[in-house]
Amino acid sequence: MKLKYLSPEALFDMTHTIASDIFDGCDYAWDALSKISDWIIEKGKSLSSDEYDCPSENVWIAKSAKVAPTA
Repeated sequence: MKLKYLSPEALFDMTHTIASDIFDGCDYAWDALSKISDWIIEKGKSLSSDEYDCPSENVWIAKSAKVAPTA
């Protein structure tokens, strides 16, 4: 028995996120947890190099962000 009140659509407003596709095929919100790493890597590859720096593999930082060198 599927508990509809725990579905991603019931818990989140998908119109306010770029991550809505991570929930495709998920019956429950936590089903997306195993997809997060791959989703971030794929999304990062699509970021504009005009707006984001990639200081190391799979790390993207908005050029407008201030990040301490030790972070």
